[in-house]
Amino acid sequence: MTLRRSLVALLVALALMIPFTALAEDATPDTTGGAATPAAAPAATGDGVISGTVTNGTPGGGSVAGLEVKLTRYQEMQPTDEYTTTTGEDGSFRFENLPVNEGEGFIAAVTYQGYDYFSPLLLLTEEPQATADLTVYEPTDDPSVIEIASRGVIIAGANSEVGALEIFEIISLDNSSDRAYVGQDGTVLRIPLPPGATQIIQQPQSGFNFGQLRFEDGHLITTGIITPGSHDAMFAYLVPYEGTKATLEIGTAQPTDGLSVLIENDTYNISSPSMQDAGTANIAGTMYRVISAEQPVVGDVIAVTVDGLPRPGSSDSDRGPLYAGIAAVVGLAVAGGLTVQAVRRRRQPAPAVAGDAARDLPDDPEGLEAERLELAAELNRLEEERARGEIDEETYQEERAEILEELRAISRRMRGLEDSGA
Repeated sequence: MTLRRSLVALLVALALMIPFTALAEDATPDTTGGAATPAAAPAATGDGVISGTVTNGTPGGGSVAGLEVKLTRYQEMQPTDEYTTTTGEDGSFRFENLPVNEGEGFIAAVTYQGYDYFSPLLLLTEEPQATADLTVYEPTDDPSVIEIASRGVIIAGANSEVGALEIFEIISLDNSSDRAYVGQDGTVLRIPLPPGATQIIQQPQSGFNFGQLRFEDGHLITTGIITPGSHDAMFAYLVPYEGTKATLEIGTAQPTDGLSVLIENDTYNISSPSMQDAGTANIAGTMYRVISAEQPVVGDVIAVTVDGLPRPGSSDSDRGPLYAGIAAVVGLAVAGGLTVQAVRRRRQPAPAVAGDAARDLPDDPEGLEAERLELAAELNRLEEERARGEIDEETYQEERAEILEELRAISRRMRGLEDSGA
């Protein structure tokens, strides 16, 4: 039932999506330290303050004193000014006299052990004082700490004008360690895409950094580090087809618990000799047909047939350009509110040790998966609360550790391991 996590994570993530996040690693405004002031910059009120603390989330990790923190100002999604400061002995930092204007935002960043860590987008128009706490980690290149819990391939529609399927993907993954996974040889995730995939569009989302995204030998390569916890990577692309039938060849390059393909009912037909019929899923009142495969073999290619498509060049498209197809999926985000409410009702102090955490867990796979997707949503919400300054750092670290411990307990239970954490 890993599909449920993919779908709910998709809805919650889209609801929390921040369009500026992916711009952070590409922000290179001219600056020689302090603030760079471009000629086109609007007048600033100068009463904004952004402060925070850099902490090391790896027990026994290195010092965070004396690190350079950069704050980039964005105007209409474009980086303009850059401000710099240095952390104190306790990792604290502060930016004062910042401009406060409508349509502007800030992203704080710190580099630790050669790797960049970013804050969410900070807006000062409603509250001119904001908190941008940053957590860094010791790095690891051990791929065993990363688990792709699920990969969901959503066929959003067919564009007959260009003769292409519109595909939206979400990959849900977990870093179960207390270190940041940095990949090997400049590659963090290696995701095979169907042959002919083009117009690849990354979907910026709070909590996941694509890094310097590139397409290489039929694979989508991400370079952004993966911090501890649960994350969702989302992207979209086109796959050309001819006639009224298309074959999607979906490969696996890293261990994956579950692969699912889904399409809205009463549109087109999907089938695969390597995947099982998983029935239907009701998402925000819309029914989707689902086929899935558990733990596909690494290096294998699964063929999915889509038929009943409009002929290229006809006027029978059920979607517009790719962006319109994405917009249709984004419309599902209304269901995310229901998930958040369920998480708020559920939240209570977590057990202190893994053995206790596992005692109250359900035994059936569906119940475990429901628990896991709720925890993933709760972790996302906790990050957002911290970014908005609604909880202090100590509370954040305690609750985050509790959620991660519960996630590990669920992962052990789903693998049939002992509750003691063996």
